[in-house]
Amino acid sequence: MLLDWPGFLVNMDKTRRESDAYGLGLQFWRDEWDWRPKVFSCGNFLYPALTKLDITELQVFAIRDSFVVGDLYQ
Repeated sequence: MLLDWPGFLVNMDKTRRESDAYGLGLQFWRDEWDWRPKVFSCGNFLYPALTKLDITELQVFAIRDSFVVGDLYQ
């Protein structure tokens, strides 16, 4: 199913490029119903300044995203 989705290879390519350039490639799901992940640039991953590398220490983070205004009404 993933390989049949036209956006799969594009997302994997962007994730790999972000990982090579910044050491972190991020994909998140927009909601609990859509199985297709969305790739985010590392600059859109926001976290507190002195966060440790241990994932269990990360208590809060934010993802900056853009969308069409009409999506608010869906």
